[in-house]
Amino acid sequence: MGLVLDLKNVTKKYPGVDALKDFSLSLDRGKIVGLLGPNGSGKTTLMKLIMGFIKPQKGEVKVLGVSPNPMIREKIAYVSELDVLYPWMTVREILDFTSHFYRDWEKAKESELLQLLAIEQDKKIGTFSYGMRTRVRVMLALCRKPELVLLDDPFSGIDLVSREKVQDALLKTYHYKEQSIVLATHIIDEAEPLFDEVVFIEKGKINLQGKADDLREKYSKNITDIYKEVFK
Repeated sequence: MGLVLDLKNVTKKYPGVDALKDFSLSLDRGKIVGLLGPNGSGKTTLMKLIMGFIKPQKGEVKVLGVSPNPMIREKIAYVSELDVLYPWMTVREILDFTSHFYRDWEKAKESELLQLLAIEQDKKIGTFSYGMRTRVRVMLALCRKPELVLLDDPFSGIDLVSREKVQDALLKTYHYKEQSIVLATHIIDEAEPLFDEVVFIEKGKINLQGKADDLREKYSKNITDIYKEVFK
């Protein structure tokens, strides 16, 4: 199936901070991968490198077999940590607006996701809570059929019901073996059932990586407790 991501000896520096240090990571296609680590560990920087929004000072980044570029972004859905929805638009308007930008938009998915995420399409974005707006942002990513989905902490700061609905939508729309998802999150206990593989990042380096089931067996612990041990 090949690699969805292949980073070799990547270093990305900001003034006074090494966000990633000689960082190497290879991920097979068709899996859901948990990207786990404390704040400032390099998770968001990694996603921006994958998208090609920033460039490393050193090393090589390959996404779906090529270097990040505007064309490859058509095959990636990225839900960033930023809430950038237009508050004056209704959900229906933002669906119609966003669909014009993507050739892989699946119109049939709109009704399914509106129902799964309990979103009212005639409501304006500006009337929604942060949790509801997060549901909308995730819906916009899942209405497509990208080869790679990047989710940067979609569970952070949202209520339990919203987290459950987002997780349910991810599972029900995931194209098994055809699609890869990289999910960065701090809400590990709720996201853990999604993971095929986990990558623990600390201070710009990989601390631990492996298949979720293998790590549970090796440590005789769930992923949350392994996280606590790794980052204690």
